[in-house]
Amino acid sequence: MQHGGPPPSAAGIDPADLVALRDRLGHAGLDDHIFRVTETIGAGMIDPLRLPLVRQALRARGDAVSTLALLLVYATPVAEKDLRAAVGDAASDLLIRCGIVAPAEDGEVVSRLRVTPFGPLLIAADHPDAGPEAVMTPGGTTSLLANLIPDEISGRVLDVGTGPGTLALLAAARGADAVGTDVSERALAFASFNATLNGLSVDLRLGDLLAPVAGEQFALVVSQPPYVVQPQEMEHVTFMHGGTRGDDLALALAAAVSDVLTPGGVALLKFDMPLADGETATEHVRAVVGPAVSVAVFEQPGAGFHLQAVSYAALHDPTLGADFAERARMYCAHFAGLGVRRAAATTVVLVRPADAAAPRFTAGVAARALSDWDALRRRLTALEAAVQDDDGVLGIRVRAAEGCRLAVEREVDGADGERRYFARFEPGAAVSDTELAPIEAALLQRVGGGALVADVVAGFADEIGAEPAAAAEPVLNFVRENVARGLLVLADQ
Repeated sequence: MQHGGPPPSAAGIDPADLVALRDRLGHAGLDDHIFRVTETIGAGMIDPLRLPLVRQALRARGDAVSTLALLLVYATPVAEKDLRAAVGDAASDLLIRCGIVAPAEDGEVVSRLRVTPFGPLLIAADHPDAGPEAVMTPGGTTSLLANLIPDEISGRVLDVGTGPGTLALLAAARGADAVGTDVSERALAFASFNATLNGLSVDLRLGDLLAPVAGEQFALVVSQPPYVVQPQEMEHVTFMHGGTRGDDLALALAAAVSDVLTPGGVALLKFDMPLADGETATEHVRAVVGPAVSVAVFEQPGAGFHLQAVSYAALHDPTLGADFAERARMYCAHFAGLGVRRAAATTVVLVRPADAAAPRFTAGVAARALSDWDALRRRLTALEAAVQDDDGVLGIRVRAAEGCRLAVEREVDGADGERRYFARFEPGAAVSDTELAPIEAALLQRVGGGALVADVVAGFADEIGAEPAAAAEPVLNFVRENVARGLLVLADQ
């Protein structure tokens, strides 16, 4: 079934009835918990291969929430009587009236649109096969960005490229005065409906990137811009394509975002970046943003280009037919023509210092996903401390990151073999394992559970028989580099 058609409509519907609909769906079990069942099925497979398995598992469960998930999330017709048994007549009629669900043949109903639970919200959006102007539902990448939004917000928040309004609505639910911008009228129609559905108020504006908010400022800016590469011969798909390289649109936003940040304001951008040998994501970002902001780029390996090619081609043609094969070929050829070797999945954090005279930091961090706003804020505070002049850094206390273990390895065939040193962390920690030079391993032991940097310098000077001034440089370099890595944190954090 090809999906699409007009966005959902709240025309003539009491807003309180839509909020009651959201609550009724939630009471029936349509919340994030269903994904604990479905998203582990066929993990790593592209959706056209995985979704038949998901649908079969939900049919086997046969309960009310499985009926709702089949219909509203996974685009599967269900018997109308089963829908009414799951949520009642009033909610079923309202789903039909606002255009989310439509009657079909043989006593079934089908979903014209997708309704996805996202934390406390329900988000209506298009199914992926709705065409080049489809408005995409929030996914795993959106969740990673949402985790970094503070639990309580008192200032203004801007969501650039808001799509169905997900991040703007989440910010509003947490107390923010939220603004969402998008170049797509269709996206803003979805976002407006979702605001009513969730009983929230968001200021929605039509326009490209920051144009609708020129001259305004925000304490927090969030964006998950389109970042898929666009081959020259392929038509533009709004929710996917971010330019020839894929990151063109995201970097244009990064270059301009300091203009709308308050002093002390933070921008959080989540996108993939293709890189050639020897290139780093941090260098690309710093080159475009200029000196107005501090930069931290948290980077993980992205999907391989062949997997990206088939994943994107499957969004164009979920039947995996001839069009899928041709588009996969086009994407692969385009990646080869760019001369890139890898993709980085990046979370770019830009900070406008509260003090215009304060030094700016630039940090590239090979890190797993940050857990929440508090963890991010601690990292930024540590980076701000480490970018001070030498006297300032000598006056801070640092410690090894939580769970850090110093490991020593050597060949088993001889006691005199070369030793290698590693800082190790438990699986899932925010910090990646790191190999250390011998001097770094020695300094990490000196830092231990907490030490004043000046005391580390003094102890290291005694150890190597040097004046403190001579010992200071390697210690200061060690502290600055490993605060950036996340291996060291401020001792009071």
